[in-house]
Amino acid sequence: MQRAFIAILRGGYTGESVISMQSARTMMEALDSERYDAVYVTVERDRWTCERADGTPLPFDRALFTADRGAGHEQFSAALIAIHGTPGEDGKLQGYLDMLGVPYQTGGVLCMAVAMSKFSTTGLLRQMGFPVASSILLHTNDAAAETLVLAEVGLPCFVKPDNSGSSLGISKVKEPGELKEALDKAFAESPTVMCEALVQGRELTCGVIRLNGEVLAMPVCEIRHSHEFFNYEAKYHAKDT
Repeated sequence: MQRAFIAILRGGYTGESVISMQSARTMMEALDSERYDAVYVTVERDRWTCERADGTPLPFDRALFTADRGAGHEQFSAALIAIHGTPGEDGKLQGYLDMLGVPYQTGGVLCMAVAMSKFSTTGLLRQMGFPVASSILLHTNDAAAETLVLAEVGLPCFVKPDNSGSSLGISKVKEPGELKEALDKAFAESPTVMCEALVQGRELTCGVIRLNGEVLAMPVCEIRHSHEFFNYEAKYHAKDT
């Protein structure tokens, strides 16, 4: 029987594309090659390409999400999204795959779109009664924005791109003089920036998966590191995290 044809989507439009390539390779190595025929689909702003793990290119049709592995074009059986940031974590690819009827492993469009926006996520949690830090969303980077942050959020605070991951563009601000540079850094990553009051405490993460109709919580993991906060360096390069 022919092996299921799997697309591992990688790349993306942000500085996280380097991490995406590593995630995609991990997925490729983890798949059972006796059961699945997996290939990479690299997503870039100007083009999408398809290739095997060894770099051999395959004819690919983005409109139909098909590729030719030797017997004519066929649609992929499923997609594994390894793209960090847009368009893999913000619902765009999920909507594309939903319209084509191709299953994937992440949350759906609404879940991904809301969760990718830090301000939308905390707003929803606040509405549902969860305690969250005070925060504001900025659309412009000017002197008025700095005044607003100091008045509404205070210091210390975190300045974050609203739609970005891997801690790119995030700064921990302790003094008023640090705010301008932090805002410039965050706005370079996203057109909207969230400023959030510091919450001091332990950092815990817990994955959740729906499997065979049942929602399962994975083991709770505590994140420990030696950096000022869990930044890009602590996530991907530090040996003591």
